Amino acid sequence: MNLAQAYKDLGNYFKAEEYFTHALRLDEKYSQAYFLRGMCRFGAGRHPEALNDLSEAVMLNQSHVDSRHLRAVVQHGLGMFRGAITDYEILVSAHQDHFAFYQMECAYYYQSHLDVPINTYNMDQDLDPLFKESWCKRVSPLTMRNYKRHTSLDIKIPDVVYSETTQNPKIQILIDYSRDIGKLIQMNSPGYLPNIRQHRFAGLATIEIAQTLRAVWKQGKDMVPENVGSVSKAAHKFGWRDMYDICVRWRQFSEPNDPVWWVDMLTSKQFNEGFGSHTPLITKQAEVVRYYPEFKRAFGITKRLMSDQCNLNSTAQKKLKKAKDCKDLYDIMKKDFFVITPCYSLARPGKYMEGTRLTLQNAPPEGFEYSIRTPGTPARWAEFHHELTFLFNQLSQEAKKPDLNLERASDLILSITFYWYNFLALSRGAASCGQVGLLGMFLALGYKIPAEAPTGLMPDWEAILRPRPQEYIDALKPWIYTSRTAINCEEFDKLPKVSEVFTTLRTVIEGLNVK
Repeated sequence: MNLAQAYKDLGNYFKAEEYFTHALRLDEKYSQAYFLRGMCRFGAGRHPEALNDLSEAVMLNQSHVDSRHLRAVVQHGLGMFRGAITDYEILVSAHQDHFAFYQMECAYYYQSHLDVPINTYNMDQDLDPLFKESWCKRVSPLTMRNYKRHTSLDIKIPDVVYSETTQNPKIQILIDYSRDIGKLIQMNSPGYLPNIRQHRFAGLATIEIAQTLRAVWKQGKDMVPENVGSVSKAAHKFGWRDMYDICVRWRQFSEPNDPVWWVDMLTSKQFNEGFGSHTPLITKQAEVVRYYPEFKRAFGITKRLMSDQCNLNSTAQKKLKKAKDCKDLYDIMKKDFFVITPCYSLARPGKYMEGTRLTLQNAPPEGFEYSIRTPGTPARWAEFHHELTFLFNQLSQEAKKPDLNLERASDLILSITFYWYNFLALSRGAASCGQVGLLGMFLALGYKIPAEAPTGLMPDWEAILRPRPQEYIDALKPWIYTSRTAINCEEFDKLPKVSEVFTTLRTVIEGLNVK
């Protein structure tokens, strides 16, 4: 079991599956093994197999909260809302402060919107800001005293009928075209399970972004209807945020376990205080598998910024030069602290914005937490909005020219991606949405990026730990620019339109369910 879990944590799905299965051959009544294998299968986007394991785990141990909770999440994702809500209700009735409450409320929302046209609503606009914020923070639902909860599902709306195939030829055409694209969001780094369901969302979202941008750039269809965008309920001209809205919507629908929201759509109090994303590299004495590979570089940056920002005397400066670990840095400051990475502007040459905060905190009884924390304040939001608007407008102008300057357009795409990653405008999912946006912009210009990211390269971290977009461009050029491949745009434009095929949440879930 331990070996299976280790392989799962490293991101090696097939080895993990092998050893979990071997453990179950030794004891076929071991409920924890079913739960852990189910969690591994869920993490790999293999929901039907996960559901089988988690149902077995619940049958063997009715009181195991995590098994029932994850089974509810899996059914939620598959569109089996009656089963999901039943499990959520059992959990919340027995444990009134369990955060399953938030997923249960989302399940009610999803169920009521299964057959409502997607182009008539926006989850971020519809759902209570305090509800979204509380879910992000996993605050006890008991604090939501004034929240009006759902009490029943609509019995007239049937669940999604699970099928591994589709009888709709347009869905199959889009799935086939998206298959190789979606795989490109997979990180070739430790800790990332290959999630086939997330690959599916990424592929379809990339195509939809490309089709939408081509309509905006080539056909002048640049108006967003009312109630669709997260930026405003009113109709408005298409901008950078509307492009990312496409990806955010797919990300929200593809994984109901994650609270994926625009930060400025949380409560105004929290937004003004600066709701922040938080990603640890070290927690106490544990090295976080996914992110620790960036420690050496981040630690070096922290030391350089401490020298500039922390008002150290000569003795402390000498100690800083010799510092080799978190304890050495903490001993210098003798308190929790952070340093701020600069993010230089292209729209306002010579100016720079607050990037992220490299943060070191004492973590008793022994150890430290070393993390990046990125606040989303109104002032910072306005600066990054200005930056992204400036660059998106430039890219749009370039895309409309009869003779595309590919190098210029490519630089603009990577610059937009650089600021998106430094912005971190979402509570979750910014990394995958950034990659999908990048792939979608290139595809809209008539180019695929068929090569996966090199081993160890994480596009979001490359941006976060660099101060200027040109440095980011230089880091990604060997991967992105050398693999750009022209597509047949006439054939691409003949593809069914994603927005016309996946018109409701029901059709989205059906598409995600297809093998």
